[in-house]
Amino acid sequence: MTKVDATKLLAYLAAHYPSVSLPDETVAIWQSNLAEFTIDAGEIAARRVVNKHKWFPSWSEFREALICGDAPSAEEAWGMAMNTGGFYLDNKEVKKAVAAVGGSSSLKTCPDRYWVAKTFKASYSASMAEKHEEEEKRMKGENLRLMAGADPKALNEENQ
Repeated sequence: MTKVDATKLLAYLAAHYPSVSLPDETVAIWQSNLAEFTIDAGEIAARRVVNKHKWFPSWSEFREALICGDAPSAEEAWGMAMNTGGFYLDNKEVKKAVAAVGGSSSLKTCPDRYWVAKTFKASYSASMAEKHEEEEKRMKGENLRLMAGADPKALNEENQ
């Protein structure tokens, strides 16, 4: 993302949090941090943040929204699984969590609902943490290749 794009993104966020004033140093840090992301990812994350957060996000909160995209929280994932009975799920991490509790039949029939919910949420959270870690490794690899002189367009094509 370019500095101009990052500045526009920050303006969008600031418009949703009018009590926030962003010093030049903060803008510069965000511009630098956002450089490794696409404007599309930034816009999706910004929409997610303004719809979920009451206060202006820290960089780490915004970065999590960038990396997770529209991934549901553990509570939201649990709701998805319960609402569908564990069927018709297109989210890989939710499917893994359903399998971790013994499959879709366990969601409704297991007598220990507390254990099912706790195990599901722990499994889902672990899958999401693993996904974040993989994404971080991928981005670090891209950054190292960019610093070594790789063509950014080639990296984008490689990841699609």
